[in-house]
Amino acid sequence: MYKLMIFKELRENFLDLRFQLTLILLIVSGLFLGLFISIDFMDENKDYFGRIQAHEENLRVTKNVVELFQNGIWVEGKPKLSSMLIRGAADQIETSIWMSLREPPTVERNFFINPASVIFSNIDFLYFTGIIISLVTIILSFNVINGELEGGTLKLLFSSQTPRYKIIIGKWIGRYLSVIIPFFILILVFTLVFVSVGNFSLRKEDLLILFGFVVFSLFYIAAFHSLSFLVSSLIRQSSASLILLLFLWIVFLFIIPNYSPYIAERIYNVPSYTEIEINKQLAFTKAEKNWLEAHKIWQKTLAILPIKDAGKQIISVNKTGLWPKKSWQGAWIFLTIESQKRD
Repeated sequence: MYKLMIFKELRENFLDLRFQLTLILLIVSGLFLGLFISIDFMDENKDYFGRIQAHEENLRVTKNVVELFQNGIWVEGKPKLSSMLIRGAADQIETSIWMSLREPPTVERNFFINPASVIFSNIDFLYFTGIIISLVTIILSFNVINGELEGGTLKLLFSSQTPRYKIIIGKWIGRYLSVIIPFFILILVFTLVFVSVGNFSLRKEDLLILFGFVVFSLFYIAAFHSLSFLVSSLIRQSSASLILLLFLWIVFLFIIPNYSPYIAERIYNVPSYTEIEINKQLAFTKAEKNWLEAHKIWQKTLAILPIKDAGKQIISVNKTGLWPKKSWQGAWIFLTIESQKRD
């Protein structure tokens, strides 16, 4: 009976105009999504290699080691393919770090900032699934029970000797498969376009992230499908169930995420953005003060002690907590530079 109900739901949905339009919409969305994300990833790689080339040019004109460590060096973070599929907080993470023995390290997010990203949010697979796929699930599942009631076939199904729970489970599985089949086609189209346009190769890490995302998306779709199944069972009219589901969709995806910070602030005293920035600045100032204090001690040590004894003094300074563990080893470079200056 399970197979009969599943095939019945699949056949009805495949012949339904809603399913056909949804499938076409997701295929077109997969094409454009793969195209835009691949272009964005190529632009980030172009910016990355441009920064690397600029740093290499600066290194070529550097005369000696002393000038190198005085001017500092840049360390760049290479764009990750997985961050383009699911960006998360990738845009808020600094990608460039400047290091020098004269000053504490400084970080910069990016040399090349796209002005459009300030106005428009980046659309990734997570955003598309959270908004579009959940809406598609509601559109395909809002009348799974009351649609049978309006068509007069529900009484015929329940009049058979088959237990009702088997009918319900079969309809749930069949309608769920009719929802996730377009989703898998979307992933296939997106992957083919993304790999072919950008000429990228997916690493093992990227495949694992994509697999985890697909598993999460299946549970996410199942949650909205179950919600649609419940509302369709409680309300007799399919149009009323669609209106209620769209209202719940707005509540869960827009109202709760946007208003939950204000509710949490009423329940628990959350520090403001200004207070957090002040605390960050105080922490950075304290670290910079410790760095400068250690740097002064090293300079005084160089002026008084020989290089060999100065190394022991630096180790003793490290034990006071002014520098993290093993960071005194970088001081030997500083000692070498200073000794070259004396010579």
